Amino acid sequence: MGEKYSYSPLESYADEAYPWSTKSPQIRLLHLQPEEGYDRLECSLEVAEPFSMPGSEVPRAHPPYEAISYVWGNPDKSEQILCDGRTLAITASLATGLRRVRLPDRMRLLWADGVCINQDDIKERQRQVPLMAAIYSQAEQVICWFGEDKDDCAKRTFEFATRLCDRLNPYLERQTTDPPVTRTEPGAVKLDFDIDVVISFTDGELERDFASNSYAKDASFVFQNPWFSRVWIRQEVGYASKACALCGKNELDYRSLKLLYFWAVFKKLALKGDAWVSPPSDSFRSSSDFLDVLVAAREFQASDPRDKVYAMLSHPSAYEELPLEKYGLKDHTKQLVNAKGLAEAERAKRTIQALTAIMKEWVTITDSILDKDGNSATDGGSANGPKPGVSRAINSDTEITDEVAMKLKVSHVANQAMRFHELEETRHHPVIRVLGGTRRVFSPPIVEPDYNKTVPEICLEVATALLRRCRDNSRIPAFLCEVQHDPKTPRLDETGPSWVPRWDRDTVHFSLRKPGLASFNPWNGGSYWWYTEGSVLYISGIRVDKISTCTEPLTIEDMGIGSSRLLDFWKSILVSDTTQQRPTSWERAQAYQRTLCAGNSVSGMMANYFEFAGQERILRDFAAFWRSLRETEEKESAKCHRTIFSVPELESIATGGDASNFLHCVYPIASGRKVFYTEKGFLGIGPGILQKGDIVSILPCPVLFVLRPVDGHFLLAGECYVDGIMRGEVTDASKVERLEIH
Repeated sequence: MGEKYSYSPLESYADEAYPWSTKSPQIRLLHLQPEEGYDRLECSLEVAEPFSMPGSEVPRAHPPYEAISYVWGNPDKSEQILCDGRTLAITASLATGLRRVRLPDRMRLLWADGVCINQDDIKERQRQVPLMAAIYSQAEQVICWFGEDKDDCAKRTFEFATRLCDRLNPYLERQTTDPPVTRTEPGAVKLDFDIDVVISFTDGELERDFASNSYAKDASFVFQNPWFSRVWIRQEVGYASKACALCGKNELDYRSLKLLYFWAVFKKLALKGDAWVSPPSDSFRSSSDFLDVLVAAREFQASDPRDKVYAMLSHPSAYEELPLEKYGLKDHTKQLVNAKGLAEAERAKRTIQALTAIMKEWVTITDSILDKDGNSATDGGSANGPKPGVSRAINSDTEITDEVAMKLKVSHVANQAMRFHELEETRHHPVIRVLGGTRRVFSPPIVEPDYNKTVPEICLEVATALLRRCRDNSRIPAFLCEVQHDPKTPRLDETGPSWVPRWDRDTVHFSLRKPGLASFNPWNGGSYWWYTEGSVLYISGIRVDKISTCTEPLTIEDMGIGSSRLLDFWKSILVSDTTQQRPTSWERAQAYQRTLCAGNSVSGMMANYFEFAGQERILRDFAAFWRSLRETEEKESAKCHRTIFSVPELESIATGGDASNFLHCVYPIASGRKVFYTEKGFLGIGPGILQKGDIVSILPCPVLFVLRPVDGHFLLAGECYVDGIMRGEVTDASKVERLEIH
């Protein structure tokens, strides 16, 4: 077997480095020795400091390297490689990938986490996790290893993608004025593409060829590859300056593969029933809320469930710009955050203003440091002024020492300069975040990676931080909408506080706070509040109604054209609706439609592409679906027992509707949820875990919630839609109370 390889510890960079760190965090790089075939893998490891601060004059060793993105697969380390002459165990998946990228005639410099990080050292893993995005963003190329090909499926798919790009490139050139992206590889996309342009591209020959020659089947093999489901790939590819896809012996520019996906999906060329996973894009580094980043991560898989959070910490939104007013400082870069969409002249004007302000502050600080004869707080102070050796926090009322005040000023200028670089080029973001301590003075991450913590502890930490963000920025705690319990869980608080979203779980159902869904603002400028004590949430709210009866959770199988389950739901409205909330059949039909869709006005929800169709279109599609229910009942029941009777308003619009399109709207909303009635006769749809006796409540959020009363407090079951309540009603201040949620 030989001597086992033993890792030497990496030096951690100094957080106290001030204001520009001359130290770069250390990583290991893998020198893969040349060889061919299945001969034993041999390598050596080099400790490197490859990250250079944009704009910094400090010299850095920056050896060009490539980073491998792959699926761990079986976690058992069943393969032995030689590392610096000693044996090192790695996974079979990584070993296969290294053999594929190994060159026959020269060494290849790589980064692969299974070799370059000591996976048995928890402290090292915690220090390296924040560097992951920087590692991939600064790599010369990210190699996406899909594994071995099967029956030449990847070969044929990559060849078709090359043909598509060759046909599409001239079309893209005519549709955009953007300069070409430098790509010399065969089949590479020469221009950045807009999805709408790809959809509008028509080539009958290519479309017929794809549909008739098994290319759809081949593409399914590629786009159902486990690689696309990894949570880490969102940053690995999202920050990459260049990426290529490898499957077996086949290689393709990653952007070309992404283009093939969008073209085939939106042309509806994928095989019916095949679920393709959308390739991640550089949208990961675009501006968005960290809550949305966490929600998106639920769809991905991680071998360690804690990585559903930790893998997202490289996103810009994971770092919060703290309110600088607390220190009497001003964020000069704030005006540049949304400057990308401005006219060039206005953007240039704002840039100059920001740089001028930053430089002016720096000159002021330099003058104060050099002016040794100037007055300072150490000269004695006054009766009403600060004590000797003590300053105000620049212009605030907080007393701090002169030394700390000066460090804050210097940190602020350094922080602003780095923030400026970050906004100008988003790929600088990961490097800026890991160099020096100045970023953490004003921009701490929402949580720090700690693999000693349990998943419930991490989720509570994130929820508490999100609450703090909402309070500091005067926003509503929308993350409560993302609470999704497992319907099989006996108790809502079995694995932690019921109000805390569990990010390690897959999505149970579509969130009702999404675009196109019914939402309301019942507070209408009124005051609301919340705070926590330990793991208990105290929040202002109103108890609206109590659930009197409910169905079993709806499944996808229940929601087909002619579904008997949905037919039974329709009958229950007609038979059980005795409250006069909906006195006419037309009103009942509309309530039925709105409840199944939760007020959804989005049509054709697939591949994360939304068509805002509006209520008129949805009603037309619903009319066609309703007609299919009536036809189903006519086949099954005698005329005298029919409950699907004529609704003239639906009859008049059913011809132009599409029943399947209506069901596309229903699937993500109703799947996994229960339909319910309240004691006041309202019809609603809510989480699959709700039960009779639960309380429909208003919280400071854009949707209603289901709460469960337990021993003088509440448990949060999840969000809900109630038809007839979420239409602009305003809360009655006299009914607001403090709700205690465990």
